[in-house]
Amino acid sequence: MNFTIFPAAQSDVKAIFRLNKKLIDKYEDVGKINYAKVIEQVRKDIKEHIDEYRRIVCGGEIAGYMLVAERPDRTELEDLFLYPMFQKKGIGTAILRKILEESEKPVTLCVFVKNEGALRLYTRLGFEI
Repeated sequence: MNFTIFPAAQSDVKAIFRLNKKLIDKYEDVGKINYAKVIEQVRKDIKEHIDEYRRIVCGGEIAGYMLVAERPDRTELEDLFLYPMFQKKGIGTAILRKILEESEKPVTLCVFVKNEGALRLYTRLGFEI
């Protein structure tokens, strides 16, 4: 499936936040964290960095969002969210391959250890835990 990458806008903040929160709720042990503090920090970080987020568009629809940060020693994939209807269509794989091909530095990322689908994708593309 073909996709296009565009800058995210202020109007995307709520959607990105909802995607983040959904993953936290699903994969984090919320009883072991200060949930309210984590949620507020996520909201703050998205608002502060919205100009760095990218909108992933497929067939005229928003398929998801991503945030890639260039660090002095690495390229870091901070966020990659695809809505369920766009998952398992090769979009995530294509995006990651593009990042890996274009980066002159090692590419790193973090993922919830309980997110088995993401772990399969990342290890299939050569990432190590």
